Amino acid sequence: MKIKRLILLVFLNVIFCNSFAQAFGKTEKTAIKKIVYKWSDAHNKWSLDELKRLYAPEVLFYCKKISREKCIGKISNMLSPTKVFKHEIVSINDYQQFENGLAGVYFIKAVTANGSTKEYPSYLILSKTDEGYKIIGESDEVTDKNLKFQFD
Repeated sequence: MKIKRLILLVFLNVIFCNSFAQAFGKTEKTAIKKIVYKWSDAHNKWSLDELKRLYAPEVLFYCKKISREKCIGKISNMLSPTKVFKHEIVSINDYQQFENGLAGVYFIKAVTANGSTKEYPSYLILSKTDEGYKIIGESDEVTDKNLKFQFD
């Protein structure tokens, strides 16, 4: 009798935990996807205030740990209103859940600058806070490869 009860409890636990995990995953993916598109729109609209809200106080920005202010400064140089610049998310390819409330989102972005468009396999690393997700890392595979960057 105890074995049947144990099997039933394990079975119910698996069913409920798996369905909860799937629903949680979908909710998290939706929240992360919104951040990615807000981030891209902020680049296109030259909305530095929106970018400030999206980034954490410290950011691993293209392989260098810098402050949010320095990060925004680098972006503002790139997004000068006198330059033609467009930033587009072509596809979101993968989401990855890490420990301690961290998540990664991997995507292809198309960047148009000075009349030329290039696609880059890119990613953002996000940290879940009381205010929602904040960007703590940003880079692309080309930069990582050129700088021989690897996560510890």
